[in-house]
Amino acid sequence: MKHVKLALSLVTVTILLVSIWTPATVPVTSNEVVHPTSRTSVLSYEAHAPISINGDDDLNSTADSEGWEGDGSSEFPFIIEGYEIASSSALIFLQNTRYHFEIRDCNLTDATDGILLNNVTNGFIENCFITDSDNSIDMTNVTGIEVVGCIISAPAIFESNGVWMNYALDCLI
Repeated sequence: MKHVKLALSLVTVTILLVSIWTPATVPVTSNEVVHPTSRTSVLSYEAHAPISINGDDDLNSTADSEGWEGDGSSEFPFIIEGYEIASSSALIFLQNTRYHFEIRDCNLTDATDGILLNNVTNGFIENCFITDSDNSIDMTNVTGIEVVGCIISAPAIFESNGVWMNYALDCLI
């Protein structure tokens, strides 16, 4: 009987010690908005002249001559990436095209329009730095354009816009 009481006492003490040393695993919930962390690595950009494309044929031939990945389909969009473009009226200008495309990881500075889209569909703009442009992204008559993870800094002047949308359907920023 003595041994049973001693064993029971040791089990109780062990449980108490373990419960003191083990942190509580109660989940904590919060309504606080968590902002994604900024990039810590610096991408290497390739200096490039402004890009101006008018129509599906022009996009297809430009993609071929530039060596851009993709074929313009939804499964394999044309990929425009890794460019540093500065000082022009429009740095990347696409108009009158229905091909799928992605503009990603570009550094676009000092322009009237960083990215100008007119009468286009099926675009995805991701992780671009667009600074010192009157209109960082200007979209007119567009459908199905997504802008994700971009850092946009428009100058504080009259009629300057970070993102301008006019006649835009099914777009996501």
